[in-house]
Amino acid sequence: MNIVLDTNVLVAAFRSQTGASFRVLELAFTTELFQPQFSIPVLSEYESKLLERTNASSETVDNFLNSLLRRGKHHVIYFLFRGFLKDKNDDMLLELALKSRSSYIVTHNIKDFNGIRSFGITAITPKDFLNILKNKLP
Repeated sequence: MNIVLDTNVLVAAFRSQTGASFRVLELAFTTELFQPQFSIPVLSEYESKLLERTNASSETVDNFLNSLLRRGKHHVIYFLFRGFLKDKNDDMLLELALKSRSSYIVTHNIKDFNGIRSFGITAITPKDFLNILKNKLP
C-alpha cells in the first residue's frame, strides 16, 4: 500500500517517541505493510520543517530522510495540480498521492484535505492509519 506522509507527522514523530506519528514511522522502517512515497518538493519541505520545528541537527535530519527514502519510492512530478487545496504545500502532497496512486495521505490536519476522496485518496490521522494496520501487524 502506498501512502504519503504529511510533514506534520514527521515533526510530531521527532518531538515525541510515544505518539501515533512515531509508531507510523517505526513501522515504515520495520515492516513492509506500506511504502512511503516521495518527491523532491516534498523532501525539501520535510527537511525545512524538521530543521525549523525540532531540535534535530542537519546531520540527523539528513540521515533520517535518507533512511526513509530507502524504505519508500521517489517520484518525479511532471504536472502541477495546484489550487485544489487551500495550501500549496498540501497541493504538492495531493500531486504526489495522485502520481504514486497512494491510498492515504497520513496527516494531523484532515480538514486541510477536503475533497480529495473524489480522487480515491483518503486523508487519515496517524492513529486511524494504525487502526487500519493493526490486523496486519505480525
